[in-house]
Amino acid sequence: MLAHLTSSMGWNWATLIVVVLILAAVVAFAWSWRAMHREASSRPPTALMFGVPVVAAAAAFGAWFTADEWDWLLADGTVRSNGADAPPVEVAEGSERFVLVDGSQVTYRIDERLGGSDSTAVGTTTVLAGEIAVDRETPSDSVLGTIVVNVERFESDSTLRDKRIRHDFLESTEYPYATFVPTSVEGLPDRSTDGQRIPVEITGDLTVKETTATETFGGWVRIDDDRLTAEMSTTVLMSTYDVGPIAISGLVSTSDEVELTFSLVAVPSGAVDELDEFELAGDPAPIDTTQPAATSAPDDAAAAPTTTVEPAYDTARFSAAVLPTIETHCASCHVPGGPGAATVEFATIGDVAAVAADIALVTESRYMPPWTASDLSVDFEHDWSLSDEQIAEIAAWAEADGAVDVEPSTGLEPRNAIVVPLDADVTVAAEPYTGSVDQRDDYRCQIYEMPPADDTRWITGYTIVPDQVEIVHHAIFFRADAAVMDDARALDARDEAPGWPCFGLAGLRGTEQIGGWAPGQQPKTYAEGSGIRMEPGDFLVTQIHYHYDHDAPADESALDVEFADADQVAAADGAFDDVVVTTYLAPAEIPCRDDESGPLCDRATVIADIRDKFGDFAAIIPDGLIAQCGADLEAMMADTDGVGYASCDHRASAYGEIVGVLGHMHEFGETFRMTLNPGTADEQILLDIPNWAFEWQFDYRPIDSIVVGPGDVIRVECTWDRSLAPMPEPRHITWNEGTEDEMCYSTLSTVDR
Repeated sequence: MLAHLTSSMGWNWATLIVVVLILAAVVAFAWSWRAMHREASSRPPTALMFGVPVVAAAAAFGAWFTADEWDWLLADGTVRSNGADAPPVEVAEGSERFVLVDGSQVTYRIDERLGGSDSTAVGTTTVLAGEIAVDRETPSDSVLGTIVVNVERFESDSTLRDKRIRHDFLESTEYPYATFVPTSVEGLPDRSTDGQRIPVEITGDLTVKETTATETFGGWVRIDDDRLTAEMSTTVLMSTYDVGPIAISGLVSTSDEVELTFSLVAVPSGAVDELDEFELAGDPAPIDTTQPAATSAPDDAAAAPTTTVEPAYDTARFSAAVLPTIETHCASCHVPGGPGAATVEFATIGDVAAVAADIALVTESRYMPPWTASDLSVDFEHDWSLSDEQIAEIAAWAEADGAVDVEPSTGLEPRNAIVVPLDADVTVAAEPYTGSVDQRDDYRCQIYEMPPADDTRWITGYTIVPDQVEIVHHAIFFRADAAVMDDARALDARDEAPGWPCFGLAGLRGTEQIGGWAPGQQPKTYAEGSGIRMEPGDFLVTQIHYHYDHDAPADESALDVEFADADQVAAADGAFDDVVVTTYLAPAEIPCRDDESGPLCDRATVIADIRDKFGDFAAIIPDGLIAQCGADLEAMMADTDGVGYASCDHRASAYGEIVGVLGHMHEFGETFRMTLNPGTADEQILLDIPNWAFEWQFDYRPIDSIVVGPGDVIRVECTWDRSLAPMPEPRHITWNEGTEDEMCYSTLSTVDR
C-alpha cells in the first residue's frame, strides 16, 4: 500500500522516509515544549528533554540533505533511468544533420564461465543518442558527434545477471550513461560512394563511470538514399573502467576483455518529424522487469498447420513440487524487505516465474540457496541446501518456461525463517569513523563499552550490524579486561579519529577474541547454559577491516548483544559453561604465474610493501606461519600455475564440545577444509567447502556432539586460484591483511561442559 501511495504521488521511498523523520522531529519538539512546562518533579532529565528533539531534527535534516545520494539504495534493483540525450553536432556548410533512430543499439559480448560451463554473455541496449554531420559529396568532411549510451538499460538473457551488473559492477543506477567522444575518423573517402560499405577506423574517448580512456573502433559505414548505417567494434578491458573482471565464486567468472559493438542507424533530422516510420533512439518504453519477455510468433504463424503436442510438463507439479521448495528455501530471504530482495524480489508467484531460468541456474550450480558446506562435512543445524531431486524438479519447471498452475499475482508464504533475528538486550554503536581511499585497506579498533554490572554475566548471543556494507570487509571483536581500559583510552587518544589503527590483532594486552562477522553471517546464539563470560568492568574492542574503492563514507557499525537473564542463570546454578574461541591458521603463498611479471611478483618486495602499509607485525606473519606449520616455502614458490595449496596441523588448544566452525579466506579462495584427527580411525571432516564464496561465510554449528580433547589434532587446508579475482597489477599473494592478500583462517568455538 505504501509503495502504491508513493508511486501515485510521484514520491520515492527516500522522500517518504524524510517526511516521516520531519514529522517525528515535530512531535519531538512538541513533547519537549510540553515537558518544559511540567512541574519540576515530573520533568524528564534535561539531557533527554533537549536531546530528543535535537537528534530528531538532525536526523530529518541529514536525511533530506543527502536523500539524492542514498535513495537508490532503497530501490528494488530495477531500471530507473529512461532515455538518452546527446549534445548537438556542429554542422558545417554543405553538410546535413543526421540523428540516430530506432534500430541503433550497443552490444557487449564477453566470455564467461557460468555454473561450471563456458559460454558467451551477450547484452544489448537500444537506448542511445547521437548526431552525425554528413557531407554526401565529400564524406571525409563528415563529423561524428558524441554518442551517449544508457548502460543501465543493458539487457541479456538473464534478469539476475542484469541486476547484478547494474548494482555491483557498472553501478549504473549512479552512473547510467557512458559516452564516446570521437577525436578522429580514418577511411572516409573524398568522393561520394552512396550504397557502398566504407571501412573506417574511429578513435575517441570512452567514458564509463568515472574513467575516461582512448579506444579505437574498427568497422564500416554506408549511406543509402536517406539512411546511414554503420557498425563498429572494439575490445576493451573491464578493469580499465573498474567494472570487472566479474568473479562471483561458485557462480560466474569472466575474462577481462569485453567486445563492444555500436550498430547505428541514422536519418536526416527532418525525416524524423515528417515520417512516422522513424523513431528517435534513446526513448524506449519502460521495461517491465517483473514478467518474462513475450516471444513473438513468425508472421506466417497463422497460416502454419496446427498440430497437437502433449505437454512435457504438468503445471500441477509447480504447486506440488516447486513452490514448496521456493517457499521453504528462498522466500524468507527474497520477500520484500528481505536480505536478498536487492538482488531479486519474490513478492508473488509471477515474480518467481519471471526468473525461472535464473533460479534453475543458481540452484543447479548450488550457488543458491547459500550453503557452501559439502556433504563431506559433519551435519550442521539450519542446513538450507537443496536435494538433487529438488534441483532436478526446478530444472524441469524452468525448461517449461516457468509454467505455473496458480494465479501469478498470488503472494508467497515463507515457510522457514532463514535469517533469525537476535533478541538483543544491548545495542552498542561505534563513533562514526571516516577513513580515506588513500588507505584502501584500513583496520580500525574502537571501544564498545557495556552497561555497568555488579556481577558476572554471560553473552548468549551477538551480531555485528555493519553500517556501510559496501566498505565493511569483516569485523572481529575481543573481550578486554577492565584493568586495560586506561590503555585502550590512551590508544584512542593518539589521533583525532575515533579508535586506533590495529592491523593484525587489537593492539591491546589483556584481550581475547570472542567473535566476529563476515559477509553472510547470521546472528550467533549459544545453547542454553553456555555463553561468553563478562566480569564487571569488562568491555569489548571491535576491529573492523574497511576496504575502500572510490569512496570512504563515515561508518557507524553497531554490535547487538544478548545477555543471559536471571532465570537462565538460576537454572544453571549461577554459573554458565564458558564458550572459548580458538584460532587455527595455515600459510598462504601463491606466486605469480609463468606468464605474469612485474616488481610485485617478487615476494620480498611484497613483504616490504606490506610493512609500509600495515606495519612490522603484519610483515612477519608470512614467514611466521611458514615456520609454525613447517611448510616448504621453496616448494610453494615453485608452484607457478596460479593455483596455491597450504595446510597446517595444530594440537587442539582448547577442549570441549564444538559449538561453532568457521573458515575465512579472501577473494582468491577456492576450497577450504578443517579436519579433526586426520589420517586416524577417529578422523572427522568438520567443514568442507569445495567452492569458496566470500559472500557467504557462515559459523556452522554441528548437530551431533563432537568433543575436542587433549592430543587431538586440527588440520586446516586451503586452496586459492589467482584467476578468481581481478588483479590490476600482478602480485605475489601471501598471508596478510589486505584484500589483495590472502588468508587461511579458521576458528573453533567450544564449550567445556
